[in-house]
Amino acid sequence: MNIPVNDTTQPVYGGVVRYYDVALAQAVAITHRLCPSRNEQGADLYLTAGNRGQINMGKFYISCNLAHDLVSAYGLNEDVVRPVRAYAGAIEYMPSLNLNTDAKARRFVSFSSNFKPVER
Repeated sequence: MNIPVNDTTQPVYGGVVRYYDVALAQAVAITHRLCPSRNEQGADLYLTAGNRGQINMGKFYISCNLAHDLVSAYGLNEDVVRPVRAYAGAIEYMPSLNLNTDAKARRFVSFSSNFKPVER
């Protein structure tokens, strides 16, 4: 997954949520969709930044259990769907986590600030 900016700490739309947080929220939603149950293994996410993906931000692991917990806590925002390239190369449109209140946004930013890659 690529964040198409060089500085992922920039706030999106002038709020508290950064580009990095948006990408992580989308990764959680994708992992949730890939996990039929919370007992499944989870997903590795390779995160890059820059308009050509030239900045390696690392490999992140999101367990199905964590994805289910976060979707339960935040919900999915069907009004905010983003194109995601599926494994077969087709584009699918998937909702993201619902970060539409200040409280949810601040809580998720706090979570994502401490969510580190498993390798760089």
